[in-house]
Amino acid sequence: MAGLRTETRLIVLIGLVIGAFLCGLLLLYNSGEKRTALLVEDKMKERAEFLAEFVELHAEPLKTFAYDYSFWDEMVDFAGTGDSTWGYDNIFISLTTYKTDAAWVYGVNGDLTYCTAVPEEQIALRDSSLENIFGKALKQEPFQHFFIYDSLGLLEIRIAPIQPSSDNERVTAPKGFFIVGKIWDSEYIDQLERTVQAEIAIVDPTDGFPEISGSENRNPEDDFYFSRMLPGPDGQPVAKIACMAESPLYYHLQKTDYSRIIYIGIFSFGIMLILSISLHIWVSRPLRHIMNSLLKGEQISPEYLRNTGVEFKKIGGLVSDFFTQKAALESEIGERRMSEERLKSVESRYRIVSEQTGQMVYDWDIHDGNIVWAGAIERITGSLLEEYQKVNIDQWEQLIHPDDRQSAIESLQNASETDGKYIAEYRLRRKDGSYCYIEDNGVFLVDEHNKAYRMLGTMKDVTERRTAEEALKDRENLLKSTLESTADGILVVDNNGRATHWNARFQDLWNIPSGILESRDDEKMLDYVLSQLMDPEAFLEKVKALYQCSDVSFDNIGFTDGRVYERYSCPLMRDGVILGRVWSFRDITQRMKAEQSRLELQDRLERAQRMESLGLLAGGVAHDLNNMFGPVIGYAELLLNQLPPDSPITTRVAKIAKSAQDAAMVIQDLLTLARRGRYEMRPLDANAVIRSYLDSTNFEKLKERYPQVTIQVDLSSSIGLIMGSEIHLEKDIMNLVGNAFEAMPTGGILTIQTTQTYMEKLQAGYQNIDNGEYVIFRIKDTGVGISPDDIKKIFEPYFSRKKMGSSGSGLGLAVVYGIIKDHHGYYDVVSEIDKGTEFILYFPVSKEAVLPARDSSAKSTGGIESVLVVDDSSEQRELAAEIIGGLGYTVHTVENGRQAIDFVSRKPVDILLLDMIMEPDFDGLDTYQEILKIHPGQKALIVSGFSSTDRVQEMLKLGAGKYIRKPYNMDTLTRALREELDKKLSPATP
Repeated sequence: MAGLRTETRLIVLIGLVIGAFLCGLLLLYNSGEKRTALLVEDKMKERAEFLAEFVELHAEPLKTFAYDYSFWDEMVDFAGTGDSTWGYDNIFISLTTYKTDAAWVYGVNGDLTYCTAVPEEQIALRDSSLENIFGKALKQEPFQHFFIYDSLGLLEIRIAPIQPSSDNERVTAPKGFFIVGKIWDSEYIDQLERTVQAEIAIVDPTDGFPEISGSENRNPEDDFYFSRMLPGPDGQPVAKIACMAESPLYYHLQKTDYSRIIYIGIFSFGIMLILSISLHIWVSRPLRHIMNSLLKGEQISPEYLRNTGVEFKKIGGLVSDFFTQKAALESEIGERRMSEERLKSVESRYRIVSEQTGQMVYDWDIHDGNIVWAGAIERITGSLLEEYQKVNIDQWEQLIHPDDRQSAIESLQNASETDGKYIAEYRLRRKDGSYCYIEDNGVFLVDEHNKAYRMLGTMKDVTERRTAEEALKDRENLLKSTLESTADGILVVDNNGRATHWNARFQDLWNIPSGILESRDDEKMLDYVLSQLMDPEAFLEKVKALYQCSDVSFDNIGFTDGRVYERYSCPLMRDGVILGRVWSFRDITQRMKAEQSRLELQDRLERAQRMESLGLLAGGVAHDLNNMFGPVIGYAELLLNQLPPDSPITTRVAKIAKSAQDAAMVIQDLLTLARRGRYEMRPLDANAVIRSYLDSTNFEKLKERYPQVTIQVDLSSSIGLIMGSEIHLEKDIMNLVGNAFEAMPTGGILTIQTTQTYMEKLQAGYQNIDNGEYVIFRIKDTGVGISPDDIKKIFEPYFSRKKMGSSGSGLGLAVVYGIIKDHHGYYDVVSEIDKGTEFILYFPVSKEAVLPARDSSAKSTGGIESVLVVDDSSEQRELAAEIIGGLGYTVHTVENGRQAIDFVSRKPVDILLLDMIMEPDFDGLDTYQEILKIHPGQKALIVSGFSSTDRVQEMLKLGAGKYIRKPYNMDTLTRALREELDKKLSPATP
């Protein structure tokens, strides 16, 4: 290259360096982008598939609840009645089991018959918009799954047609519709985020993912997005699960790319260094030698210029010629030539430096306003150098953004009048109309009169720096707003345990005085925190242990005042180094209390179910015992009627009869416990029932046995009537008062009180109650009280803390429970050891009027009519025949319903004494229906050792007379027989 010009050398060398540098960067950029794009695409597909599987799995309990319960025979009847008690026992209780928040039942005509929801959710069950959506949905497919996204949040819905279990294929018309729903609450969204490992938001299907702030070290370019549409009732999307996740692999790839760029930069720097050295050797040093020689007026050494470029050789020759040929002009020519060379060198260096540094260079002539531009004109403004040379001072002012123009011009004016240094930042309009931020640095040159005549300066594009500063500021504001808007208390500490950041919620949760926080006295703040905790030593030990490791921690902490906080902690790390920890605190006191209430409610439900099971057993046992004791009571009465009063056998038989009657009362308690003694209900005055018991001999005996007990009676005169059975309500009062007396063996106060009030929930609050007016019975004692463990079992049959055989049958409170439920009532029990117990009974107020009392003074008499006794028990047939036959009636007996039909078809009778339960497939109702076809208007009495069931009620509607419960006595049977025979014939239609 010794024969080439220096300028040619520089152009070739710079072109090679720039070309190599650009090609390397382009290849690196393209390979990194392609690899990153493939990785992000794979991650999105993988996470999206996992999201879909998890959402389907979460919906399985809701689907099972809807499909199983709709395929249920009892649900078919419930869809028409909407019985709230059945709905509570079967649907409401199942909400928690199937992780469901609400349920609706619609009848076949599309009317809402029942709805319920878990209390925490408070779903607007009867919202008109919700009912419109359900109404439209029910007219479409029978099985539906969709989502509703409105003010309630995101509600997932399952609809299934209600059909009997015998319809396995579900081909018949639906009997109603069962709808269940679950709200996607924050707890499920958090679980979904943890499972999918992404930040999740439920948004409108047309929206993008909402902006979510991360940590200070988070790179937004590491995030990738995926989503899943959620269909509405019409099949169109109503919401979208938008997910954002961070790809660590992408971050490492970026880091690798950055390293490559750094290596390339170092390599480029080396090349530029070589270039600079070459420029110094090839250009600067020869020029400096020539200039020094010319300034000194000396001849240039030809030996020195021998290895330089051709240009410098020519310069040396010309200089030598000038020195030899024109000695007179040597000084002038020398100075001019040196000035020209100096100016060329400065301009060349200035142009090269300005272009390489990416700055614009300007030279402003203040007198004529023209500006000479140089440097990176095209890179910054988008205009060519030739185009920008037309921009003068006035046009420059017009290119400045209107909002920045006045400030830039005033700064320029001030600089010209003061120290001459101009520094400003403003927005400059580019060729395409956009604006870039410019950092303008200039200096004014002054003449001998200290007046500015010229200005030299540079302009640098600082748009990226300003954008980054504004983005950082916005990010800091967003992070601060996020910390202050969260419901959690946030505290950031360094490795030495010093608090560096916290939000207002943290101060509120811990009630820390502002003075302690502002003073940043960490010891005082720690002491204040520990003073509130139940176990400060464990708290402090856990904190110290976490500072020694990088584990994430999650636990609960208890306060002395009963509060409970969730505590979450994670390390604050940078490049694998722990810098401190972030602590998060959330108040879960109410949630813990709600969970405790739920457990207590579940315990009450289990006890109620246990009582129902025992009731079923008791009902069956009572039926068999009634049939057994019937002959004992009946034959004992017959013997008493036939024996002389002074006979010693009479006393013994009377004792047998008394024991049998007592056993019959225990059997009656069993029937009451079974809640199948569907006794006759009528409007009653609650106060009259209580007074009736207080006037009874049973109560008088209690007072005589416990004379130290003081009795206080407070009966409100403004209470309404209740619908009930007087004898059974009086039995409840007798059992509760008896227990109260026994709880005060050494004396105390017994309080009996009645009031009336509007009720929405019970005092304990664990059981749902129908809103309305209730008459309240309160029976309170000041006795020994009931322990918390025993109070859960007191209504169970034969549970007692009394001495074995001391008193009662063991069914007292169990009977109380059964009678309360049969009267559609509720109860509360409040007790404290050594302070007493209070039983509170609630009975709904009835609007019906009091019926006149029945006349029971009539005596039973005999007759000559014919009676057919139908009973599958030979002992019962013989007893009935002997009792009735002894009064003059003509008695016939058969052992089942088919024999009875055959008998009356051959020989009509005046009245039937018909047992209700006989053959499994042909009971008393079946028998009576067939006999009515033969003899319309046939009179009959119903007897049973079980209870007054629905079939008994249907038989009464067909025209049968009274229902008589076994074991019956002579007077009851003969009185009922005579009353029915004396009635005028009123045929019933079969």
